[in-house]
Amino acid sequence: MAGGQVVMRARYKNNGVKDPGVQGVLTMTEDKLDFLPDDRKPSARLNVGFRSIERQRFSQKQALLMLIQEPTTGSGKSYTFEFNKFAERDICQDFVGKVLGKIQAMESSALDAKVDSENSATTLHDEQLSPEEMELRMKLLAENSELQKLHKQFVIGGVLRQAEFWATRKKLLAVDVNKMSKQ
Repeated sequence: MAGGQVVMRARYKNNGVKDPGVQGVLTMTEDKLDFLPDDRKPSARLNVGFRSIERQRFSQKQALLMLIQEPTTGSGKSYTFEFNKFAERDICQDFVGKVLGKIQAMESSALDAKVDSENSATTLHDEQLSPEEMELRMKLLAENSELQKLHKQFVIGGVLRQAEFWATRKKLLAVDVNKMSKQ
């Protein structure tokens, strides 16, 4: 593996494990896999992006590696490659695992960033609070650990917006305001 690429001799088994397969060269980069058959049949040539690969499987008895596509991007197709040695298969398997892990991490962080931006946008446009109202809410959260847990679970967890959370607790806010005014 030289800097984000693996090139290995393999046999592509288009019709499952029992298929004799087509001998060729499998080239994997961090973006895609290419299979170029020795006899240059266009029907056996592959060019598949790793973003469409959902998972991989391998065999303990044969040096096989199966890459399975997401059903949403295709028909749930799989690509089976047979290697001459288990060591060759293991190199490819490790490479695919790293690439899929990297893609998953990038997609996860992109999703987190989207959720964070949506939450901050809704919080900014939620409502304008007076300093007294903000102080009252902070005081209630500090004094009531159960309310603090709920706030963390629903508002910080992204289930409810601030306005929705406090709308159902207007009575708590009103009771606290009355206490302050009587003092």
